[in-house]
Amino acid sequence: MTEAHCTPYSVHPGGDKLYMDLKKTFWWPDMKKEVAEFVARCLTCQRVNGEKRRPQVGDKVLLKVSPMRGVMRFGNRGKLIQKFIDPYEILDRGSALTKVRELNNKGKCLFRQKYFDRATACYDEACKLLSLSLGTIGGEDIKLLSDLVVSLNSNLATCALKLEEYRATSYLSSMISYTFPRNVKALFRRAVAYKKLKRFLEAKLDLVEALVVEPSNKDVLRELDVVKSHLLIKENGKRV
Repeated sequence: MTEAHCTPYSVHPGGDKLYMDLKKTFWWPDMKKEVAEFVARCLTCQRVNGEKRRPQVGDKVLLKVSPMRGVMRFGNRGKLIQKFIDPYEILDRGSALTKVRELNNKGKCLFRQKYFDRATACYDEACKLLSLSLGTIGGEDIKLLSDLVVSLNSNLATCALKLEEYRATSYLSSMISYTFPRNVKALFRRAVAYKKLKRFLEAKLDLVEALVVEPSNKDVLRELDVVKSHLLIKENGKRV
């Protein structure tokens, strides 16, 4: 079956065509069923056929990743090539949200144990699953979906900060701030990332904006004092 389906000369025929070609020379019990299952497991066929029809619940599809230029996750810079990863099963609404919650909670447990890399992997998996299940989520679940997206991005930003991936932290925090501009945690994390990147003025603006929402936040006040001292040192250095 591999030779008849996957070689350059066979150009990946469908299940019926492959069965008819093999039937001329070979036969074995449950032949048609096995041929159909073999074609269904072919990743190349999944990728091509997935572009021709809308995936349904229960289908396994390849996730196409198109990294953004300019802001790369975890230290990777430059233009990245589009790629297809894993086959992921599309779940129904209830199953998808349940699985996402489980991965989110698992990531939180790993984070508390200081396994930041493994926690990041859980949050990434939850984001991929959520993106595949968007078409099955609607109505009263929209608010829940929005909260899950914010929670996952917030957790990813925290992990990136712990892993000292400051560009990723600023990017993920910005994703939250665009939708929820008064989210103090997102503003604070982005300010810390900006400070580490020596972008002190931008850090100050975020911290001042966070104080408008929570004027008595001690962490924000302490970080603002640190940023102001850096700005003062920078200004004095220019004068000298």
